[in-house]
Amino acid sequence: MILNPIPGSTRERNDGGYPADSGLDILVPVGTPCVACADGELVYSEPGHTPWFEDTNLDLPGFQGPSSVLLRLARPFQAHGLKVRYAWYTHLTRVEHQVSDGDSPRPVRAGDVIGWTGIGNRVPHLHFGLLSARSQRQGEFLTDRQVAELVWPAARRSSLPPPERHTPLHRAKLFLHDNKARGFVDGAEQAALDIRVRLEPRGQMFVWVNGTQVKARHLAVDVGHE
Repeated sequence: MILNPIPGSTRERNDGGYPADSGLDILVPVGTPCVACADGELVYSEPGHTPWFEDTNLDLPGFQGPSSVLLRLARPFQAHGLKVRYAWYTHLTRVEHQVSDGDSPRPVRAGDVIGWTGIGNRVPHLHFGLLSARSQRQGEFLTDRQVAELVWPAARRSSLPPPERHTPLHRAKLFLHDNKARGFVDGAEQAALDIRVRLEPRGQMFVWVNGTQVKARHLAVDVGHE
């Protein structure tokens, strides 16, 4: 029915989004290409169109504001009682085509690269929504779980066990030695130790250690003195 907007991404490696959100959050590194999920036309492909306004790529000089893409589907379809007419992409660090809202739409084909992902709400990811109307009022978009079923249909048909939620996959240790901090991950000393945790309203936890996302649902951190 639709293509995966991030080719190669899988349901098993993503647990983004939350029920109140207007779509699915797909966790990927900054600069990951995203593609048109279906044939259609770009209503807009430009900066803005999102309440989140932050630097989408910290590796580039200056401020890289967020861009968004609204794709009007050539063939709308019915899903979960909703007539899906649009696909919405946001938190993009840049777009392939510049189309201003109100200009003539630009045709695209399914699989065409339309942009590159960035950072939103301090987390690298793509927000991908399926909408019945561009206003995105309550009842005009599919939930994160409903979008996930369409993006990753194999996950819907499978009977995957729930992920472990209490087994630490990584242990981080912070020590103070001669008034200098030393950091270790899984016993290996790190020149720099940067731990970032994102908590979702439904209790999900996403963890990055030195910029790499880890699949831990419980992160053990020891803090002490040498």
